[in-house]
Amino acid sequence: MVPWTAWWSRNFFLDLEPRLRPIMESVVVRLAFAMVGVVTVLGGTRDLFVVFFGHDDVRPESTPAPPRES
Repeated sequence: MVPWTAWWSRNFFLDLEPRLRPIMESVVVRLAFAMVGVVTVLGGTRDLFVVFFGHDDVRPESTPAPPRES
């Protein structure tokens, strides 16, 4: 949510390097940062599920490899 707020524009580093301001304020860059945040939240939620419930239901059970012939 931060890329869509005024907090994004009041950035200390953009004040130091004003040439970056048009790039950082573009919709594409804001969307990219928002998507990274969404993926991080989803990954954290999955990890918490594994910690609290003790198993990983996201992946299917693996089947053992067939015995190797000599």
